[in-house]
Amino acid sequence: MLNALKNIDNSKITILIVVASNTNRYHLSKLLDRYNVIEAVSGVNAIKTVKKEHIDLVLLDIFMPEIDGYKVLKQLKNNKKSKNIPVIFLTSTAYEESIDMAYKAGVMDYIIKPFIPKELLARIYTQLSISFMQKDLEKRIELVNKHVSFSTTDLNGVITEVSEAFCRLSGYTKKELIGKKHNIMRHEDTADDVYNNLWDTLLKGKNWEGEVKNKRKNGGYFWTYVVISPIYDATDTIYGYTAIRQDITNEKIVQGMAITDQLTDIYNRRYFNEVFPREIKRSIRTGYSLSFMMLDIDYFKQYNDTYGHQAGDEVLKKVAKTLKSQLLRIEDLVFRIGGEEFGVIYTTNVFADSSKIANNLCKAIVDLKIEHKTSKVVPVLSVSIGLVCIKFSLPANITLDMNDIYKLADEELYRAKDSGRNKVCYKYLNA
Repeated sequence: MLNALKNIDNSKITILIVVASNTNRYHLSKLLDRYNVIEAVSGVNAIKTVKKEHIDLVLLDIFMPEIDGYKVLKQLKNNKKSKNIPVIFLTSTAYEESIDMAYKAGVMDYIIKPFIPKELLARIYTQLSISFMQKDLEKRIELVNKHVSFSTTDLNGVITEVSEAFCRLSGYTKKELIGKKHNIMRHEDTADDVYNNLWDTLLKGKNWEGEVKNKRKNGGYFWTYVVISPIYDATDTIYGYTAIRQDITNEKIVQGMAITDQLTDIYNRRYFNEVFPREIKRSIRTGYSLSFMMLDIDYFKQYNDTYGHQAGDEVLKKVAKTLKSQLLRIEDLVFRIGGEEFGVIYTTNVFADSSKIANNLCKAIVDLKIEHKTSKVVPVLSVSIGLVCIKFSLPANITLDMNDIYKLADEELYRAKDSGRNKVCYKYLNA
């Protein structure tokens, strides 16, 4: 606190002395000659002075002509410009009721006359220091409000405060967000696992951090790296949460380009290699069966030879689009592994659901009715699928890794091709 005025020229600090006695004003002005002093002979005069001058502190007597110190204080506190100016009562009244009333009205200090000069100077210095620190803090808070994206919620996740920066990022106004939950911005691409893990962590009193995709008010999206921390009261009890966000939208766009197949706009082989081990771990954690299918367009070389490579590219796009349209859950992942080969990773409760999805995909490609007159299976485009479904809770499966599962699916794909194509062959490792 003592350093708050360290680099400030005292002559630029203005103190308003509001005392009716000419003698008292004279002595006070002389005592405070290190500061810029303005004198007022009455409460009315003081209020007019505050309106037109910059005042850093008011030294105010209670007993004044026209209106007393309490009424002056009230008017100062009700005015936007002067409400935060520290006011010190300087009076001969030592009644407890008067002191109590003064502090309740908003006075910062109450000094009884006759005063000790050094004590008065020290108490004035203290109030000035507090005031300047408060102003500095308000400026810092304003900078944070404008440039740091943050929000606070109660224990139920209801938003209680948001920064201007977060409002700009989300597209919502403060009024639209206060009283709502963050799911107003939940993007459909964000899996339930993210939020389940988030709340599990917070309810244990720990910080949660991670990347979250959010929906803007206009329907667009933005990515943030979020750190959420519990807020504790004086009794060390959690009463809410604070979230600080870093906008990583541009980074995610660049990252998305790196993991997306440019022709088909689905995930590429690079992302397949990255995400497959994670999906295995997630399947082990959740207890769901992991399904992986490999799809190969039947007689695709012959299609290219017959219709041209440009037509072949269009077919790859249509197949990719069909796969995505059939697999709509957030956790369903579709990849172009290479050439005319695609991969799909998804989870199910029972094998029947897994095989049904695979068979539906096989049928959906045929239903596109894309002519393929050089196919030896059907006169339209078709695919062969190798599927493997694994339950990792079984001891025999727990050691299986990405390479093992890929090999098993590849074997089933080979079997589908060898047995006539345009079909699904599968291996069921759930029993």
